[in-house]
Amino acid sequence: MKKQVLTWKELEAIFDVLNVYDPNDIMDVFPEMGKPEFLDDVRSAWNKILTELEKNDRHCNLAGGYHGASGSPGYNKRAREEGFNDS
Repeated sequence: MKKQVLTWKELEAIFDVLNVYDPNDIMDVFPEMGKPEFLDDVRSAWNKILTELEKNDRHCNLAGGYHGASGSPGYNKRAREEGFNDS
């Protein structure tokens, strides 16, 4: 079986979904996804993905390449400053 690898674009899409995750929107249908333990896992994944995206942004900025999912420099910096959306 061939190993599947996420592209940067796919990783950024996952990050964007995690960034807008709101447990209040889903816990009526999937109660487990509204529990603090699940939210901790989502927040942990969000931080790990953001760290990788920041590394990629730094690398691409030096090379004059792509600048994050929004196409503008500082996308990941803004995400770090605003924090995870866990309303």
